[in-house]
Amino acid sequence: IGRSALLGLAATLSLSSLAAAQAGEGGQPPSFEQALAGQGLATVVPIEIMPPIDVPALLVEDQLAADAALAGEPSPFRFGWGHEVEHGLLNSGVWEDLPGGERLWRLRLESPGAWSINLIFDRYALPEGARLFVHNDAGRVLGAFTSALNQPHGMFATEPLAGDALTLEYVEPADGPVGELRLKQVVHAYRDVLGQAD
Repeated sequence: IGRSALLGLAATLSLSSLAAAQAGEGGQPPSFEQALAGQGLATVVPIEIMPPIDVPALLVEDQLAADAALAGEPSPFRFGWGHEVEHGLLNSGVWEDLPGGERLWRLRLESPGAWSINLIFDRYALPEGARLFVHNDAGRVLGAFTSALNQPHGMFATEPLAGDALTLEYVEPADGPVGELRLKQVVHAYRDVLGQAD
């Protein structure tokens, strides 16, 4: 799937994912639960740092698009730049066994200077009982996302989460089927779409 298609999907899903996020089942990521229990997780979370983006150049492009829209050539509103990645359960992050027998996969993403980050998965197929959480450094949590959000096309997107770093925590039941989760884009918001500057 090409960049233009994914950015179009991002613009669409940035609205529809609000409903998906509200459909999350709540709860806390395992790292939060372990901290409340006075226990830490054993593994260090790997960090993937996105390359810098040229914000002034992107703003010039956006102005040209706005000028074209006034001339009758509308284009979708752009608030972020999608970093192309291929991070999944088999090639990124780290796995750890939890005390109750569940398996936990974690990955931290950083995109320096971003107002917010949202994620686009091109493969999202969770087994029954699995949970995906996304949280930022301020403790805001999205999820739990579950198998209830599986779709035939296999795609899924999160709403923007404030800040320039976030962590994914994916939990699978002990001895359960292995899920599929592959991140395709990390969208760096160079515009303050969440109104944080207000």
